[in-house]
Amino acid sequence: MYARIQTTASRPDNADKLARKLVEMISGHPGYAGLILLEGTLITLWTNREDAELASERSQAGRGPRPVTIQTDDIYQIEDDRTGTASGQAATAAWVGYFDGPMNPVQLAAIRRAGAERIRPVVQGVPGLVRTLTLWHPGDTKFAVVHLATSADSLREIGDTVMSTRLLDGEDPALLPGPDRMATSPVVAYETV
Repeated sequence: MYARIQTTASRPDNADKLARKLVEMISGHPGYAGLILLEGTLITLWTNREDAELASERSQAGRGPRPVTIQTDDIYQIEDDRTGTASGQAATAAWVGYFDGPMNPVQLAAIRRAGAERIRPVVQGVPGLVRTLTLWHPGDTKFAVVHLATSADSLREIGDTVMSTRLLDGEDPALLPGPDRMATSPVVAYETV
């Protein structure tokens, strides 16, 4: 599975109408597996890399030129995809953390261990967590983590829970600086297949 993250600098005036059209159009593309539309960020999920790469070309063929200017456009492998305690509920708030690369093998191993052994076990039990995606970009050796929650309060609780964990034996805080960038946003649209 793959995720494509595209960001924009500005929100168009007719954003609500465009959001409905966007979901309708993209959901018809081959390989489509889901969509998370945030303010300024579109995360599309795909069954294979080729369909993720061809998505914009297919959209342009059906729609014409983009109605927004894309700032960033990256395709990631979905390294981990977990549902939370509120998996059957509507996602209304999202947090996206970007861990920019390149990362050396030691730092990469430390981050993966922290995620798997320290952070994931406590986050999975937070009330209001709908889904967590861990995304890996092997070419640039970078990560993105996406938390979807039922409310902004739930997102804050997820963050507080992560920050309250104690380092595991052998963890080096110098190798775990946290995300380079992060953003919270209301969820405009969320669809899975």
